[in-house]
Amino acid sequence: MGWGAAQPDSRITADRTAALSRDNRCFKISPLCVDGIYIIIGGLGENVKSIEQEERRMVKKADVVLILCLLLAGFGGWFAVGFSQSAGTTVVITVDGAPYGSYPLDEDRRIPIDQEGAHNLVVLEGSTVRMEEANCAGRQCVYQGRIAHSGESIVCLPHRIVVEITGGGASYDAVAS
Repeated sequence: MGWGAAQPDSRITADRTAALSRDNRCFKISPLCVDGIYIIIGGLGENVKSIEQEERRMVKKADVVLILCLLLAGFGGWFAVGFSQSAGTTVVITVDGAPYGSYPLDEDRRIPIDQEGAHNLVVLEGSTVRMEEANCAGRQCVYQGRIAHSGESIVCLPHRIVVEITGGGASYDAVAS
C-alpha cells in the first residue's frame, strides 16, 4: 500500500465478519448490520412503502377536494355578481372628464364623438352599447365589446372618453346586497 492509504484495523474487520456470519442474530434479522444498528429491509420496508403510497393517495384526495371547493367558490361568485347586476336605463358619455351627453338605452342610435383629430363612434342598439369605431392607436375600446348592465363601462384612454351605463336600480355590489 502506498503513502496515505488507510490500513484496515484487524479488530474492526473481525467484528464485522462476526456480525455478518450466518450464526449471528443480526444476520438472521437482516443481512445488513452496522455497529449495532439494525436495518431491516424485509417486511418493515414494505410497510413503509404502503404507508407512503397511502399518504400520496390522501394528498391526491385532498388536492381534488381543494380544487372542487375553489371551483365552487369561483362559480358561486360569478353567479352572485352576474345575477345581482340590473339592466341599465341610461348611457352617460364623458369626454376629458366633462359630460358629453346622456342617452336612454332603449333607443337605437349612433353617436359620433369628434374632437381635434380624435374620432369615436358609440352605437346604442338592442339595449346594449358598444364602441364601433375609434382612430386611437390600440383600439382596445372597440375590442371591449358590448355592455348592458348598470355600472359597466367602455373606456378609450387615448381620447379620454368614458361610456358608462347608469340607472336600473340600486348600485350595490355583490357584497353589500
